[in-house]
Amino acid sequence: MRGPTSCVRRLLVASCLCLAGCAESAHGAPGVAGDAGGDGAHSAPTAQHPYDAGGLQCVDYPDAGYRLFPFDPSALTTSFPGCTPSCHPVLATAGAGQAPLDQNLPSGPCDDEGATCDSAVMAGWCPPCRGAGGPGSGYRCDCVDHLWRCAVRSQGSSGCEPPACLGLDGGGCPSSQWTTTATQVCACGVCRARCASDAECPSGRCQVAELCFLPDGYTCPGPAECPATCTGFCD
Repeated sequence: MRGPTSCVRRLLVASCLCLAGCAESAHGAPGVAGDAGGDGAHSAPTAQHPYDAGGLQCVDYPDAGYRLFPFDPSALTTSFPGCTPSCHPVLATAGAGQAPLDQNLPSGPCDDEGATCDSAVMAGWCPPCRGAGGPGSGYRCDCVDHLWRCAVRSQGSSGCEPPACLGLDGGGCPSSQWTTTATQVCACGVCRARCASDAECPSGRCQVAELCFLPDGYTCPGPAECPATCTGFCD
């Protein structure tokens, strides 16, 4: 026959086990990051919902390097509020007018997993020159795994403006006439030595990371953006 002391011990053990299980149910399994802008991924996808910028008029997005965006036709089926613009946009050719370059789209960490926004018309970047535009396109950006990820939702039909970053006379040279080697970049007979710093140039001036390249005919497969490889050239 068990005494009162044995019964009390059993009740205490059962109570402790119940409390431990309840605590895990309330807070989720250990190791799953909460939605606080960290670098952990959710265990399950979060439904898309409108992005709320909290009244901000613009955001200083971090430099994500130059990137090419995939095309996502499914983004045309619904619409979301506008993305908060960059505080320091670069204007470029966008069809018949000008608009912020698509490199100014949201980038870097985001707090609200599943938040989604649509851009106004932006200038689609045309490599190899930084800042060169062409088509005026619409974009969608989603907060996925606590990082902004953007895609083209409506593609503009205008072509790219001729790249002019090598200082060529006449306003540029068709990208089909550009050639690149390990040591130099040439366009329509004008060549510049490639560089990464001023010390590598006889003139002492390197236009650092002004040329950004993707393979010929390359289309970003998605779902994430595709980074370009950038290089500099000597003045």
